[in-house]
Amino acid sequence: VYQRRSGDQWDLWLLTLSTREQRPLTTSSSDERDPDFTADGRAVVFASDRTGHYCLWSITLDGGVETQLTEETGTASSPAVSEYGQVAYVLARGHEWSIRVLGSDGAISVLHSSVSRLAAPTWRPGGGALIFGEQDSAQTSRLQLLLPGEPRVLKSLSRSEDLFVTR
Repeated sequence: VYQRRSGDQWDLWLLTLSTREQRPLTTSSSDERDPDFTADGRAVVFASDRTGHYCLWSITLDGGVETQLTEETGTASSPAVSEYGQVAYVLARGHEWSIRVLGSDGAISVLHSSVSRLAAPTWRPGGGALIFGEQDSAQTSRLQLLLPGEPRVLKSLSRSEDLFVTR
């Protein structure tokens, strides 16, 4: 699954590796971006601005059923699905950034907040840790490791460097 720009907006596309067939997964007039497969591979979670701001959505691969997953003020981006169905994502609201987790029960937990830009959370296999980028300045970022248990542990994996933070 990947995002593809067509004209002035982004859609999601699927590529079947064995046949090289490409087909659109979404074709709305809104932007759909940052796709990630669910743990069972039957759906894709993504960010879309179809409500007027970016929220998280899912779409089933068989049937194309779309479901809105979040409705928070701000801009949701970069959803990453764990092996256990939890969805980590970034929410930007004004000058505040946060790493949040949407549980399988629909509850949202804020795991880390910052005045620095946050980017691209990804789950470590096993779901017990998140890695993401935190921008120190216009030119530098740090790679961060977050253990979401109690107490939460946040550890920098890099110094302030010129990192291009993406999953």
